[in-house]
Parts: sequence; C-alpha cells; structure tokens
Amino acid sequence: MRRKLIAIGKSWGIRLPRALVEKWGSDAQLEIRVMGGCLIVAPVGKMPRAGWEESFQKIKAAGENPLLDKEDANTETEWDHTEWTW
Repeated sequence: MRRKLIAIGKSWGIRLPRALVEKWGSDAQLEIRVMGGCLIVAPVGKMPRAGWEESFQKIKAAGENPLLDKEDANTETEWDHTEWTW
C-alpha cells in the first residue's frame, strides 16, 4: 500500500489504514525502525515468555514445582523398560 507523508504541526506523519488500527487498537504503542532502507512500523506486543521469571520466583518461594507430578516422578513405564538404554 502507498501512503503520503502528511504535515502534523512541525512534524510529519503517515496515516494508517483503518484495518490496522482496528487490528492493533487505537491506543497501541508502535515501534518504528529503519532496516535496509525500509521503514518498519509494528505494534509493541508482549515479549515471548513475558512474566515467566516472576512466576518462577513465586513458585520457588512457595516451595512448589507444578512442572513435576510428584505421584509419577519415580514411576517406571513400559517405555522405560523397552525403549530406554542406559
């Protein structure tokens, strides 16, 4: 899609199509960067795994580990006997 620069006071801007505003939200924060002569505009989203560190710290403080099923932690399966080689 092509857009023209528009004057906004003493600055310049680009009008975004309604579809992008509806997708990102009118209050979205945007990251703007230049790569290889291209202007890239993208919404600032949550980083992958955002908040995981805080969650792990809470689990540690509570002495819990929901990633391990305590009942099955030491239970052998058929796979242990037929497929696993030490």
